[in-house]
Amino acid sequence: MGCYLTNFGETAFNKVEILILNHGAKRQDIPQFLDPDIGKIAVCVVENGSFDAAVVVCSQKDFDYYNSPDPRHKTWLYMDLDAATKIEKSIPDWIKERKENA
Repeated sequence: MGCYLTNFGETAFNKVEILILNHGAKRQDIPQFLDPDIGKIAVCVVENGSFDAAVVVCSQKDFDYYNSPDPRHKTWLYMDLDAATKIEKSIPDWIKERKENA
């Protein structure tokens, strides 16, 4: 599930701050799914203890999965699809595959 943003920053932590300061991401006060067809994507940054994971959420099913309660802290962001694609070039292919298999 999910396409991870991995090609940014030199640290396993502070993914939220890096995405906001360097890639134009904005915080979502209330998490919501954003359809990539509008040119925006939702990103869930999950603090896993030993590292932060930034996952692109491109389907309602994935949103429901990542938005479900668990003990890890999660920060929801949104950002331009183009900005995310500059970080992870495979995102458009991943989105297309998710839609075909939905």
